[in-house]
Amino acid sequence: MCINVSADAVRGKRHEKNGTPCQDRYSVYRVGNVICAALCDGAGSCGFSHLGAEAVSREVAKAIALRYFDFIDMHSADAALRIAEISKNALRGIDYPPEELACTLVFAATDGVRYFCGNIGDGRIFLSESKACLLLDSRNGLSSNETYFITDNDARYNIEILKGAVEESFMFLLATDGAGNLLFDNRERKPAPAVEIIHGWCKTMDGCALERVLHENLESLFSEATEDDVSIVLIYR
Repeated sequence: MCINVSADAVRGKRHEKNGTPCQDRYSVYRVGNVICAALCDGAGSCGFSHLGAEAVSREVAKAIALRYFDFIDMHSADAALRIAEISKNALRGIDYPPEELACTLVFAATDGVRYFCGNIGDGRIFLSESKACLLLDSRNGLSSNETYFITDNDARYNIEILKGAVEESFMFLLATDGAGNLLFDNRERKPAPAVEIIHGWCKTMDGCALERVLHENLESLFSEATEDDVSIVLIYR
């Protein structure tokens, strides 16, 4: 069974009203049996953060896919440093100050046996196998309206890294805060039932049908519940 990816990003109501683009960007890169997806959420206060999100997601997904087994063997602190460096380098070709390109980052990579994933900021990563769990929670700053960005000078210290093994059937769900907050039950501190429902879609639908249903749900149910951009990336087998 091969590993597949389905993803979509929908512009939130707030951005539609003020005429700004969707600030969520994702990239997927495959090398042999390894696949990596990276999802970034540009800072709402920065006018060009969608450019930073696009560049960072592209370069991080590519670098991890190409050197997946090196990252698997790295100490987590070394891996975090390397990812921060890759992200910083990704912004050098963009003709805007780094502070205008601020974005969060979630990523996951797997070869179907093990996985390597990470998060900085207010996104979330879920894993659904026999049941759903939250792999990496949102990581905010000291105040309720503050978060960490991969573009921060001290980003290496705020990246959380996790490694593990996967079962025969699995689904990684990467989400920015717009969708991630709706997929997590804060009171019970566990994934909302929707995570396992989405995993069921992965088991029963072909790729085209899954992407259509994912888009329809993001555009209707998710967008009705928040004014933020909503984005989901699924890696599944």
